[in-house]
Amino acid sequence: MVELFKKLDPEVSAFGMGGGDIYLRPGNKTYVLREPYKWSKAAPTKPVCDGAYFKAVMEPLVIHNLFQQGFLKKDMKVLVMTAVDRYFLAKAFADEGCRCVFGDMPFSLGIPLGVTGLGTIRFLGTTLLPIITKLPYHWLYPLGSSQEKMKNKPNRFFAWADVVAGDLHYIRKNMPWDMKGKIICTNTTTKKNLDEFKERGVKAVVTFTPDMNGRTFGANVLEAVFASILGKSPKETTEKEYQDLIGKLGIQKPNIVML
Repeated sequence: MVELFKKLDPEVSAFGMGGGDIYLRPGNKTYVLREPYKWSKAAPTKPVCDGAYFKAVMEPLVIHNLFQQGFLKKDMKVLVMTAVDRYFLAKAFADEGCRCVFGDMPFSLGIPLGVTGLGTIRFLGTTLLPIITKLPYHWLYPLGSSQEKMKNKPNRFFAWADVVAGDLHYIRKNMPWDMKGKIICTNTTTKKNLDEFKERGVKAVVTFTPDMNGRTFGANVLEAVFASILGKSPKETTEKEYQDLIGKLGIQKPNIVML
């Protein structure tokens, strides 16, 4: 990856870096993950986009749209796999009146306690992220072949939820066999992923980006596209600029696949 950034930096307008995060934004403060940030600096002149800024705008738009359509309803039980890296997604569900559990403790740290308040997520961010951001990245996120490993074991957080939202690899890694009637909100899905969900009884899959020939691209790809169109880095792009361009491209509507 580092060599590719160096090689292509003179030729491209922006890079999309998938498979992880550079920036975490639990609220108004941004934390930088040391190892991915170091990788990104291999591109000396072009922005490396992890999707964090794009997700903060796009995902709430899609969620609010789902409620306006009546596809999702107030008081639904929602499991957000990790809210530290998808704070604005978690907030969108909470703002719509859902009963939320945030899985940062059980799914990222291995502590079997669900978090139910965004204030707690902000507190965890303030207290733990200064330490966590310095850890080797593979401790925090499945990379390479480890992304294909699935536990397939009963899980009380999944069993409780009507809706499961968040990173596809976290969902696949931790989901049980029995997912009957559940709605999945995620991204970067393929036909294989949809078949896996259908086999387990999932009712519907909602993706935050449009389907393109059977695949939904990650937020990092669209963030890089937006950086190229706007000629500025994600950090320099305002929420309104994202909203305006999302509207012009007509991609604010959720992609719903009924299984």
